[in-house]
Amino acid sequence: MASIAVSASPGWAPTQSLWSRAPRPRAPFVPHAASRLAFRRVSSVRAQVAESISHGQSDVGAPAAPTFTVQLVKYLGTKYSLASIHNVRTKARAIVALMKEMGLSEPFTMEQHIYPQKELLDSIHDGLAVAVLSRYPREFFHPDAMDTWHVFLAFLHSLNFSPAMIEKLVHGKPKLLAHTVRNPDAARCLFRWLRSLGCDAPSIVKIVMRFPNVLKLDVEEVLKPRFAALLSLEVSHDRAVQGIVRAPTILGVEPEYMQGRIEYLRGLGLTSVEIGHLVSLAPMTLLAGVESKLAPLAKFLQEDLGCTPEVMLTVLARGRLAHFSVSHLDACVRGWEELGYTRPELCLILTRYTNFLRLSPRGPHTRTKLAFLESAEGLGRSRAALVHYPQYLSYSLERRIGPRAAVMRSVKGRAITLSELGPADAVFCKKLGISQAQLDAAVEGWALSPEGSKWLDMLQGRTQPPPLPPLLRLDDKLERPGEGLAGAMDRLSLSAP
Repeated sequence: MASIAVSASPGWAPTQSLWSRAPRPRAPFVPHAASRLAFRRVSSVRAQVAESISHGQSDVGAPAAPTFTVQLVKYLGTKYSLASIHNVRTKARAIVALMKEMGLSEPFTMEQHIYPQKELLDSIHDGLAVAVLSRYPREFFHPDAMDTWHVFLAFLHSLNFSPAMIEKLVHGKPKLLAHTVRNPDAARCLFRWLRSLGCDAPSIVKIVMRFPNVLKLDVEEVLKPRFAALLSLEVSHDRAVQGIVRAPTILGVEPEYMQGRIEYLRGLGLTSVEIGHLVSLAPMTLLAGVESKLAPLAKFLQEDLGCTPEVMLTVLARGRLAHFSVSHLDACVRGWEELGYTRPELCLILTRYTNFLRLSPRGPHTRTKLAFLESAEGLGRSRAALVHYPQYLSYSLERRIGPRAAVMRSVKGRAITLSELGPADAVFCKKLGISQAQLDAAVEGWALSPEGSKWLDMLQGRTQPPPLPPLLRLDDKLERPGEGLAGAMDRLSLSAP
């Protein structure tokens, strides 16, 4: 407590009593530093690791090999994103115990037990070695790991895998390296089988990245019978391959699992050919639950959206809506209604673009494309044109819509039509009498132009798209008196885009 000066005069009395004095303001409570370690940034943890090592405070590992354990703590603390120095030490302690359990030769050294694997794996991707060491230490220290990885990487090169593809594959799924150590022949058999089906290197990378558990499935006993079951659904070989690339999880279920879904779809009215097309167009539909997904979707399309049975079957046969919840689809429908579209119009749109309801009407991509559609410097058309050509929303504004609109104005002096956005680049260039190089230059130039930059800022959410005006319909009413929805859909289906 601070000292108080007291006068020596006999009649003195303090001007303020010690007991009545106002309390001093307290400093805010700051917890102990150790309790905040878990919330510090990784950089500060790395600083703690370096400081503890410099002061000789490392307490991990066996006393027989202190140098190795200190280096291991430093390596993990500077390369691996752990929350605190305690976690770094715990990880190092577990690794040292595993090395002893595996009977590796002592004394342990970084040069003998860590750096050979580190040199190989980090040459593929920086930091890959510590990722494999921390997740799969038993495979990392396996005596045949180095030879197995060298053989497997040479095998990937023989399949025309580029270095970039190999990096993407093993960095995205380090489990592949561990699996090759556990079963060296299984991964090579899987890749050879996929190659024999006609899958190129990028397709194989997609399959493994999307469904890494395919590495655990035996080719002869599991994968080949399941692929044969897909071919039995009246689907061609190429379409079946396209389906497993799009949704490789279809190889992870028994054929009997899909049989209930197939019988339900046949009961709704889908033909065997349409069900076969689902394998390539929307394979996840064959994995969706009947009671949880398919039946609610069919009810929503018919009762809530007002689709005819024919439209409902078209959506189920061509669309990829089965893995979306009904609440999500209903929110999308309400969003499109806020933009002025009616439910009969949405039904007609679904017959032409069955994935239309997957697009969020409130997202920046959709809003920007709609604004560009109605803008005078864009296409200068009403949003009602989407009823006739909804595929417009599936095109890239940066790579197709914007550059082609600019080229059409430059060459033909007019705005581009929606149907002219659909053909391939070669057909579009031939129609306008330009070369592919000129079109590629237009694509790059539009992105760098002030007009293109403005629209790309809206597309990426940096700026807000302009507000949309009220919907100007091509007809006064979609459904004319006495015509009915079916007649309106027949009339509009015959109209030109």
